[in-house]
Amino acid sequence: MPQAKVARGGWVLGDFLFILDQRELKRKDEAFTAAFPVSTGNGATSQMRFANQFVGSLKQGRLTGLPAALQFIACDNAKESRLHLTRAGADFAALTNPIFDVDRERATRKFYDEEIQFLLMHIQRSVPQEASAYTAIAEGIQAGQNTPNNLDRYLLEKFHLREVPRAESPNEITRAFLTTQRTGAISRMADLGLLGRQKEGVRVTYLVTKTGTQFRAKLNS
Repeated sequence: MPQAKVARGGWVLGDFLFILDQRELKRKDEAFTAAFPVSTGNGATSQMRFANQFVGSLKQGRLTGLPAALQFIACDNAKESRLHLTRAGADFAALTNPIFDVDRERATRKFYDEEIQFLLMHIQRSVPQEASAYTAIAEGIQAGQNTPNNLDRYLLEKFHLREVPRAESPNEITRAFLTTQRTGAISRMADLGLLGRQKEGVRVTYLVTKTGTQFRAKLNS
């Protein structure tokens, strides 16, 4: 499927999800439209970012993007490469979702419990990088580093990274990339019920839920 077609489809879906967000008065960090392009946004740029980061991009024979990182899609080795669902991706897609499969006009949550359990088990068994990120973030929060800036400093030390204006080696990272990675992982953990956010004005703090503590214990067992 051409990227342009994927991008346009993401825009159509983003606009629909935006309507649901407006109706429910959802906060930005809880919105269905998180990561989706919308027609009120920055047009083609947001469309292609969605297509590249949240669907897939083939660079030098390597497939990148969130579904690929979660091992839900893969790319064949044909002359004209094509995307296909993995077994885990197909099994997850077959589960009932409150937005796409039930009464979408009245959807109030992103996932059903069955979907969340599937994702947690899949990550635990098959996606070690994602599991490692969740573990490190949970450890940092439970160690008292429960604000965005403090958590970033904790992750830099945890993974022996040095913050630089321009990363040129594996142990270097830019502030923008670190913030993007931390924000994305936090959002996914919140969607899975592993952590929560508390806001007091502009100040945000994180807390690990009971589900998050149990998941971390399983990873460490």
